[in-house]
Amino acid sequence: MGGHPAFRIPLTADTIYSDYYLEFNQRERAGRWPISKDGLIESRPVELLNDTNQLPLTKELFQKDALVFKGLLSNSVALKSGKTKHGLRLDFTGFPYLGIWAAKNADFVCIEPWCGIADSVDTDQQLATKEGIHSLQPAKDFERTWSVTVF
Repeated sequence: MGGHPAFRIPLTADTIYSDYYLEFNQRERAGRWPISKDGLIESRPVELLNDTNQLPLTKELFQKDALVFKGLLSNSVALKSGKTKHGLRLDFTGFPYLGIWAAKNADFVCIEPWCGIADSVDTDQQLATKEGIHSLQPAKDFERTWSVTVF
């Protein structure tokens, strides 16, 4: 369960894709969890965010697939550029995973709050032990909300 919102970049005619960056609301020390050729989450992260709250956007960033993050400190991320006042902020409180993705050479970025992720390469293929699985008792509710603020 999660969202798959995509945002066109550039936001204004006088900017280009690489003028933009993602700004997390907390400084992060987080690696991206690579995706195997079979679509599974690898067993070890690759360093990406090292005591920073900014991730510059380049089209090369997504050449090896999505950026998958687990357990970020942040609960919001903004799409910004130093060349325009226009941007957006996605709030995702309560989502333990975040995916950031774009198709190769595309003029968009997806910022995806997730409650679960793909199986890992070392999965035991048991639903009860799958990372991110939520078990809900009968007549109980589970609710998550994400929102986008455009500026």
